[in-house]
Amino acid sequence: YFERRFDRRVRVFGSCLFVVMNILWQPICIYVPALTLNQVSGISVSKIVPLTSFICILYTSLGGIKGVVWTDVIQGTVMIGSMLIVIIKGTLDLGGLSVLLDHNRQYDRLVGPDMTFDPTARMGVFALFVGGALFKLQANGINQTVVQRYLTLPNNKDVKKALVLSLIGFMFVMLMCVYIGMLAFAEFYHCDPITTGLARAKDQVIPLYVVKNVGHIPGLVGLFVAGVFSAALSSLSTALNSLSGVILTDFVEPFRKKPLSERQTAYLLRGVVISFGLISMASVPIVQRLGLVMQLSSTVAAITCGPLLGAFSVGMLLPFVKTESLLTGISCASSFTAYIVVRAQIAIFTGSLTFPAKPVSIEDCDYTFDLPENWNATITAYVLVPLCLIVLNLCLPEVFFFYTEPQVNLPVMAFMKSHFCGTPQLVLWVLYWDLCWPLSILDDKIREWWIRNLSVLFCGNSGMESTKVWPVKRKTISIFTSRKLSSNWSSLKRRRDKNYILL
Repeated sequence: YFERRFDRRVRVFGSCLFVVMNILWQPICIYVPALTLNQVSGISVSKIVPLTSFICILYTSLGGIKGVVWTDVIQGTVMIGSMLIVIIKGTLDLGGLSVLLDHNRQYDRLVGPDMTFDPTARMGVFALFVGGALFKLQANGINQTVVQRYLTLPNNKDVKKALVLSLIGFMFVMLMCVYIGMLAFAEFYHCDPITTGLARAKDQVIPLYVVKNVGHIPGLVGLFVAGVFSAALSSLSTALNSLSGVILTDFVEPFRKKPLSERQTAYLLRGVVISFGLISMASVPIVQRLGLVMQLSSTVAAITCGPLLGAFSVGMLLPFVKTESLLTGISCASSFTAYIVVRAQIAIFTGSLTFPAKPVSIEDCDYTFDLPENWNATITAYVLVPLCLIVLNLCLPEVFFFYTEPQVNLPVMAFMKSHFCGTPQLVLWVLYWDLCWPLSILDDKIREWWIRNLSVLFCGNSGMESTKVWPVKRKTISIFTSRKLSSNWSSLKRRRDKNYILL
């Protein structure tokens, strides 16, 4: 679509964003099952990761898209089955749904969204619903891994059915995840396992809950671990398969004079899968030190998801947009979001970003443990918020202040950045050629001042100062001596009327 709507540069740029996103995201897919198996078995993460990666790389490289889809079906069945067993067993052991809701309500774990559209509200309607809608829009509409699966279906009718069913399945799985989280809190509300040291990280609380509640039943813990592995490996195999297709189509075939043979294509695709799989495996130690898995996956995806969604939206909704302006917008959006993510992760690693979490209790613990130094009931957790505000103020002063949680807001900010930075610039380009023709007869310094100051107004920087924005060099003439001046102004009025209706 990018190549047909704009040109090849935009297509390559979008492919680069997709590759970067997967390189950053795939180590998380490997780390999640390794962390779970480490909690239930005690096996080191460093020993689990190579085995997990090898299995996934093997069936992805040999089976292709058909192998990926079939394994996803089996893995999805195992994943949902294991979650249902944990939910049913946990609810019965706890005493029913009413007890579960009472415990969570008593300790303020059932919190609805704030009915406000204020973007600074952390749990506001804007952050949750607008941010969530944009995130899922790109995930189910423009993501290469999903679109590749749509293309394997015979017709558009089947694609629509698959999309509806996948959305229903997604909501069902999300509700099950939330329910299991509520079960875990109802189990540990009187004795926080992170404070006592039973779980070394928040991501290990659910595996600990499963071991504690169904560990005495043979096979159920293994089934749960298999479900976690299924969820992670299905995502990893899909991403590896899509990456191989993108590399082949966008970065290899255009530079070959002769088309690749079927044998060469197969070897190339397998080589790409193996290479990116090894890169992901080698990056897992970095992920271990960067914070919560859910937060990491969302913030990493935000670097590319928002700009790509903005690019598709601009291409479809603004027909007068030019290639250079779109590239400027998505470049600004990607750089802006990447800067936030990197700086925030550094702050998380150093512990300089904290905020009060909900209170926890250790009053009814029936085992001995050592308390951390300076512990109190309202322990702290990490958040990326202040840095988002600082960086945003550098580019959009007194326009938007996002205090909401970054895993919700980063896609929104990147999407809005691509519009607030890219769209005004591309509109300026269009208005120059269609509306502001008389500016071309003014002195070069006046034109440069005009563009530079409008760039500062919309983007907070003078990035267009060093950019040659005039593709055609026009002859500068005196505004007082030009015989064509009156005709130019007549033409201006016609263009102005046309653009007024358009805008």
